Amino acid sequence: MWAGIPIIDCKYPNRPGTNDKFFYLRDLATAFGYTTIKLELSVAYASKYNQTPWGTPGSLAELLAESSMDAVIGDASIERVQFSAFSLAHDENNPWNYHWYKSVADTIETEFYDACVYLRDQYDGTGKEFIMANWEGDWQLLNDLNRLKPVPVVRLGSYADWHRRRLRALRQAMADTAGSDVTLRYGLEMNRVRDRYSLRLVTDIMPKLTLDPADCLISLSHYEAIEGWNEGITVTADLQADIETKMQDVFDRVRAYAPAGLPIIIGEYAWPALAPYFPGSLDMIALHGTVYNKAAALGCEGIFFWQLCDNEQYPSTTDPLGFCLYNRDGDNATVGSLTDAGTFWATKV
Repeated sequence: MWAGIPIIDCKYPNRPGTNDKFFYLRDLATAFGYTTIKLELSVAYASKYNQTPWGTPGSLAELLAESSMDAVIGDASIERVQFSAFSLAHDENNPWNYHWYKSVADTIETEFYDACVYLRDQYDGTGKEFIMANWEGDWQLLNDLNRLKPVPVVRLGSYADWHRRRLRALRQAMADTAGSDVTLRYGLEMNRVRDRYSLRLVTDIMPKLTLDPADCLISLSHYEAIEGWNEGITVTADLQADIETKMQDVFDRVRAYAPAGLPIIIGEYAWPALAPYFPGSLDMIALHGTVYNKAAALGCEGIFFWQLCDNEQYPSTTDPLGFCLYNRDGDNATVGSLTDAGTFWATKV
């Protein structure tokens, strides 16, 4: 089971005036031992990846071709990259939400094809693997972060078509660059598998897609399986049991609807372990071990801890929540000591 680390919108360490955070974080990840990373491709690239220089890319392929992006994903130490890929050519947020027209769909499909061809051509000879995925698809389908909100049935067709066209583009790109040794895979990321409140990816989108184990996988944003602490569980052994039960439920439910043999990865999981409201009674090393061991037992192909350096803060702008391998040391511009997550993952990479 491979281990990966996201580098997305890291607020820490704070490096004002340096304009080299993207390269700094790449070097931090590779020095830790990671060969698999997760990045975001979106119109927010400049703010998420503070790095000089950036141009003004108008498509995914143009963003991938930026020298700063190439220097990270093309680094010889990086073997695998999962992209949370949005559109730059049509940058409307969630266009399937009542704005899914043929012209929009065609633009997104062409853009995705061009990006996949670029990756296959540019990195031919490296044997790299690129997973082209969405981000937390149930929130996308809901167009909201409220799991209790109903999903209009009319949205199912357009959202399924968004995935269908991207997947078709990836497969066409693979066919048109048949000599390349670069692997492309389509990742369908879902995050509300256990819900029965409304329409969900696992039951209502996944069966509409032609997912093939040869070029597709399921990515789980896995918080729904680990957040028993937020339901009042403050004893480590009790939370471990709760996590194992819920992880089993999630994997069983996905496999009940997925094509046989479709790989599953954990696209992200973490706890706000440094937050003042998080139960201090919990043994974090043991909890990370529970997630890791259960994932391995369930046949998980890979797992991402969220993330390298924290992207959230509370209660002030100088306090990481704990979604990080390294804790910023006060006001220093460099990372501080390893968190419990960092201590655990240092033994697994």
